[in-house]
Amino acid sequence: MSKSHDLASGLVARLLATRSRAHALHLLTKSYEVHKAMEFLYTGLPDLTDDFAEVYQGRFGVRLDLTKALGNPPSEPKDLVSALRRWISEIRKEIGGADDTHLQNIIDEIMAHLDRTSYLLSLT
Repeated sequence: MSKSHDLASGLVARLLATRSRAHALHLLTKSYEVHKAMEFLYTGLPDLTDDFAEVYQGRFGVRLDLTKALGNPPSEPKDLVSALRRWISEIRKEIGGADDTHLQNIIDEIMAHLDRTSYLLSLT
């Protein structure tokens, strides 16, 4: 599998893990603001994750390998969002090719979702 495919697989797996962690944090927090911010994150990520995975797989005719271990995502809400955002910023240009702007647009939507979640968390 190419490096781009490995990174795309890692992105999808990490988005899925972040969604689950965000839902747990949503249920565990005592802060209403964190509760709502994590709800925004975990309800928005599934559709964006699905969009990216299906478009990537359709574009390249591959099935992504989601079996790679990614470790545990951070357990603090702000750390969860910032770690994912930082990682995506580092790897995003290596996913797809120069003509795959549609994949980068979906990644832009994911980044915007993370930025809005960061804003909601800043209100706490």
